[in-house]
Amino acid sequence: MFKKARDSVKTIVIDMYSPYIALIKDLFPKAQVMIHPLGRVTCLYFCSKKGLIFHHQHQKL
Repeated sequence: MFKKARDSVKTIVIDMYSPYIALIKDLFPKAQVMIHPLGRVTCLYFCSKKGLIFHHQHQKL
């Protein structure tokens, strides 16, 4: 009963928390996972704070 309902889900919008993505792919195998724009902005913010994003002018060629 619940599998039929889960299989009918087409799209799920979430943030970028990786355990959510893995869980959704297991529970809703036919659904397309879309990352909410705020999740992208949050990820960019935290990556920049950790120094994981570099500006191209700071890279040596």
